[in-house]
Amino acid sequence: MDFYTKSFNSIKNYNSSLKDSSIKAYLQSIKKINKELFNSDRPSIQYLKDHNSIIEYLDTLNLATKKGICTALIVLIKSTPDFDQSILKEYSSYHKKVSCIQNDHYLDNEKTDKEQKNWISREDIKNKIKTLEERSLKKFNSVRLLIDNYQMYLVLNLYTLIPPLRNDYALIKIIKEETDTIETLDKKFNYINITTGKLFLCNYKTEKHYGIKTIDIPDKLLSIIKNYVSIKNDNLQLQHNFLLINTTNLNPMTTNGLTKYINKIFYPKKVSTTLLRKIYISEQFPVTNTIREMQDASYIMGHDIGTARKVYAKIL
Repeated sequence: MDFYTKSFNSIKNYNSSLKDSSIKAYLQSIKKINKELFNSDRPSIQYLKDHNSIIEYLDTLNLATKKGICTALIVLIKSTPDFDQSILKEYSSYHKKVSCIQNDHYLDNEKTDKEQKNWISREDIKNKIKTLEERSLKKFNSVRLLIDNYQMYLVLNLYTLIPPLRNDYALIKIIKEETDTIETLDKKFNYINITTGKLFLCNYKTEKHYGIKTIDIPDKLLSIIKNYVSIKNDNLQLQHNFLLINTTNLNPMTTNGLTKYINKIFYPKKVSTTLLRKIYISEQFPVTNTIREMQDASYIMGHDIGTARKVYAKIL
């Protein structure tokens, strides 16, 4: 059994509540360490014992990446029987330190260096959408370019016309029967019913906490989706009904592929779905007081921040 299969099974057995996509992301982080630090294409958990080298390597990365990789290390080590617990403590201590630094950024509502470098405005997104819309009226030399342009236009509207999701659109299938309801669908995927105009979110990061969601799709967005589906059906013979595709091989787009696709749209900036979510919230609900300032005021007033926002804060 190869390293990744064995590690995947170990993590799954250790914590069955973890989503498969999360475990795969953890293992990608381990792969990154093996390749970039130890120059090895044959990963081994034995490398993780060199915690001094790994922590020194993590210190060269941005805050979110170092925390994510450290989380992956801890999860894998905890799922590995008889691994040296003193080494686990080293990684746990480092993770705690990084979390405290990250929390300070959150309290002060500061952009990280990476966010500052890649930040765009909602106006920038609207201008990009307008450019893609105008380009769609032109004649393309190939079907691939035609579909790629309209798919980019669709993706930006998906993240603009309704509050932006994570990479959940990579798991969306198109359905059209009115009888296709939450009860009848495979919950491993998400769905858009182009007949009823409903988005069914069944598989997403916080699904276990919030449950399955049914979201009404605005008319403008539904029209864009229908046009895109029509263009695909008229020009391609696809063997699947996923909404988004890899325009090179026509396979369903992966979650990682969606991140790279949005990177391509805004190149040379590296814009992710996480950044799009932060841009949306920041402009829709502008920060007038930092969390730290609200926390200090809440302490004096004798309530928590949740109470301040829910009970006392009003629209002016």
